Amino acid sequence: MKPGRKIFINEDDAHFTVYHPREDMTQEGLERLIDYYAKGTQVGGILFCINLQKALYDSKVWEPVYRGYDPDGGPDQPFLKLLKPELREINSHCHARNWIHNIWLLHEKRKIDRFQIWIDRCRHHGIEGWLTMRMNDAHGLQEYRQRIEENTGSYDSWAILCPSERWKQHPEWRRAAYREECSFESAFDFSREEVRQHHLALAEEALGRWDMDGFELDWLRWAMFFKPGGEKEGLEILTGFTRKVRELVTAAEKRAGHKIMLGARIPCEPRAAFDLGYDVPRWAREGLLDQVTLSNMSGTAYFDFPLDEWRLLLGDKLRILTHCSNYLSPYSRFGALLSDREYEGHNGSAASALNRGSDGLYLFNDCYLESRNPEMLNSLLRRLGSLKTLQKFPRRHAVAPSNANAPGSPSNDLLPIPLTNPAKGNDFSRFEQNISIKLCTGPVPRKNDKVVLYLGFSPDTPELVSSAFPVYLNTIPLRPYSGTGVSMIESNRLNRFKKKIRQMISRELHFAIPPEIMKDDVNLIEIVPPEISGELRWAEIKIIPENSSEK
Repeated sequence: MKPGRKIFINEDDAHFTVYHPREDMTQEGLERLIDYYAKGTQVGGILFCINLQKALYDSKVWEPVYRGYDPDGGPDQPFLKLLKPELREINSHCHARNWIHNIWLLHEKRKIDRFQIWIDRCRHHGIEGWLTMRMNDAHGLQEYRQRIEENTGSYDSWAILCPSERWKQHPEWRRAAYREECSFESAFDFSREEVRQHHLALAEEALGRWDMDGFELDWLRWAMFFKPGGEKEGLEILTGFTRKVRELVTAAEKRAGHKIMLGARIPCEPRAAFDLGYDVPRWAREGLLDQVTLSNMSGTAYFDFPLDEWRLLLGDKLRILTHCSNYLSPYSRFGALLSDREYEGHNGSAASALNRGSDGLYLFNDCYLESRNPEMLNSLLRRLGSLKTLQKFPRRHAVAPSNANAPGSPSNDLLPIPLTNPAKGNDFSRFEQNISIKLCTGPVPRKNDKVVLYLGFSPDTPELVSSAFPVYLNTIPLRPYSGTGVSMIESNRLNRFKKKIRQMISRELHFAIPPEIMKDDVNLIEIVPPEISGELRWAEIKIIPENSSEK
């Protein structure tokens, strides 16, 4: 990794071929994308997605995503019949026929090897070019089953194009074929040798075809790899699978004449990874991996990466990246996302991780900002990789769970918390009425920074007055915040969630925090609420630099 370049961005399955015009489906157009990511930024590497349940190129071992598509055919051709009518036309920015047509145009008509062009252009800029393989992508599986197999649904968007013929022809290969409520229930069962060989074939083809700097196994697309209850047996199975991929990487290194790193994208928490069947410490002990990326499955922000634990488990030789995001959700059943306009969640999750020693940051799905808001993405790529540059921008640090958990494992939700403790018990995190909340806030703010605590409550909570609501930070009582500003709800740029958020949180209290009482990394909030109805549903600390435009 080049000094000062700690950001790795995942260029996913569809961004370029959906949002870039037909004129960019050329070598020059492909190279311009990499130039945008690399010039004047802190980007150290780009990972290019090669598959969903189908290959995103002219594969000889997997079904290409465009197989059966007639570029000159009308909207009623069989390949498009499950799409709603407006998606059957080649319309700019359409994630359906337009997407398929551009992939076909690159790989079949123009015979352009986009992945090698992208990797070579990364090397031109002195950054790493990776390929990333989604190990069990499940886009469209639930929708296909409900539409075709069960005749109970009418889903007809782009994901209906994703289920492969191999998956359709082999229902016995599915991990929980008796369930259909989620796509991952019908994902492939890796306890079957045929399934593992099917995926090894794609890895072998990719490593034999492209000269890359790294190859990532994305175990969080979509995390479930075994029949429910089969995860423990899966530990040995996935270790054996990873060994075989390492052998393929070693052979590719000999052909290429240089090091090729092997990475894995895995859950944030060690226990969750183990419970899902990933024996990552063993992979590290055997020297199978060079890099791991800690991430939530859903792409939401996390602020409490246990990097010390991972270092103890993995040693010091592996590079550990952490995912940062602007999508905030206080608990798994909240049902909505907050994402502010200035991407302060990105700043907070990045600062928390870098402060704990993360080797780098990983952006997932942020590639779409290159088309939707290129100025903002460029700003993120110039600031997220360094605490020095981050300290100039406001950052949010919220209660947010890790959410890649195995079936039957407990959730990691702290919130919501009832304001009246329903019963005393043996849980010392809330033994009596007092509520304690740990917030991971990264480096201590500077002395002239503004620091505010935001608390959000359910609609059934009675009217609250900050001055009559005791709140402490690290045992120091806090005073109500008297400044002006937009509430955390109104700052949300995702308009489609505002109504839902207001239904979940209708009352807010704000408290001023003197910067000098803040501790490095972790700060503890204590709340002594009156015994009233309602729930605490949101908690965050926002740090606003002295020189920020936000006051």
